Amino acid sequence: DKSNIDAFDREIETVSIEAIEDGLITKKIYEIDEIDELNKVLPIIAKSEKFKHRAEESNHTNVVALNYYINFLKSYYDKDLFLKEVFIDDSNEYDKICNLLKRKKNLILKGSPGVGKTFMAKRLAYSIIGEKSKEQILSVQFHQSFSYEDFIEGIRPKKDDEGKFVITPGMFYDFVNTALKNPQKDYYVIIDEINRGNLSKIFGELMKLIEADKRYDFVNNNYEYVILPYSRNEFKIPNNIYIIGTMNTADRSLAMV
Repeated sequence: DKSNIDAFDREIETVSIEAIEDGLITKKIYEIDEIDELNKVLPIIAKSEKFKHRAEESNHTNVVALNYYINFLKSYYDKDLFLKEVFIDDSNEYDKICNLLKRKKNLILKGSPGVGKTFMAKRLAYSIIGEKSKEQILSVQFHQSFSYEDFIEGIRPKKDDEGKFVITPGMFYDFVNTALKNPQKDYYVIIDEINRGNLSKIFGELMKLIEADKRYDFVNNNYEYVILPYSRNEFKIPNNIYIIGTMNTADRSLAMV
């Protein structure tokens, strides 16, 4: 609102370029939606050697560098935004959830329908990543027809050759390979309605590999692996993969689960 913008104007005059580069006012810039107001910040950022260097590398003007920075601010996400959107007042509860996920690598969010379990799962991943990076999240919903062939790998018809069947990797297989190629990033698998699928059928031999102590350690190169039944390839799950499942506790048909 206008009062916040006026306060921001007064504060921005005293903010150094180094403070902008270090992200100390990132949240304040993020909260401004009006382009006209955001443009007031751009002249200060334009003086930054960091963004001049980025523009020179790409052989473009500073506008490209500034647009890059603005796009980053639009996707920026942190703990404070999570607590605000998910309506969790206790900061310690957030820290507890994050610590459990980092230590166990797997987490289940359970509750009644409509309480925002899936919404919370995605925002939790965003807050840990630090931005709304959809490339680092695999979102899938389990159901009774979902199978190992859909999730890991299976034999599927070949698109270009009619009548031929080939071994086709599933969505989790491809996601794991992406995580293996980018050890510096964290990747999150969000499984909606995880209790509606046949878990032993979907995960198969990977039920063991998703345990925290069985994960592939990039630093020490320690891991356990399995030989996949279709392709006969060695398969391992890295420690930068995190699984968040959501479970509906109000469905009476799921009492056994």
